[in-house]
Amino acid sequence: MIKSLYIVSKSGLPLFYFDEQNTNSTQFENDATLFSGVLSAIQSFLSEIKVGSVKNFMTETYEIIISPRNNIICAVIIDRESRIAVKEVEELIKTIFKSMDNKFKDYEIFDKSIPELEYKQLYDIVITAYNNWIKQAKKSKADKTMKESFW
Repeated sequence: MIKSLYIVSKSGLPLFYFDEQNTNSTQFENDATLFSGVLSAIQSFLSEIKVGSVKNFMTETYEIIISPRNNIICAVIIDRESRIAVKEVEELIKTIFKSMDNKFKDYEIFDKSIPELEYKQLYDIVITAYNNWIKQAKKSKADKTMKESFW
């Protein structure tokens, strides 16, 4: 299961975030700001010492999949017990980026606080991609269950 998804400017500003389980928006907003800043700092540090960027890392309970693009970083946190394949999450991120490429020709708008209209467009892109991804994951799971039941 996806715990949360972040889109962050390279400067560390959280542009978009959601959490499937968190209902306290103030606390989550604080967490998103902290997570975004730390993620940006790690990426900047690794770039500065010329060792490349972080793609994924794990904690005891979660795996964080990270994908940078232009002036932004997309990070998805998944529950390690959910057995979601990293490749599946990377496909979700690719879909989000592709939709963003089609909608936003200029990624420089993400260098600072995102204007309300662009935020709404970004929200629609991410939520649509996420909901489609969830539908596809459920369909794939159902197909797999059905095939296994025939054997």
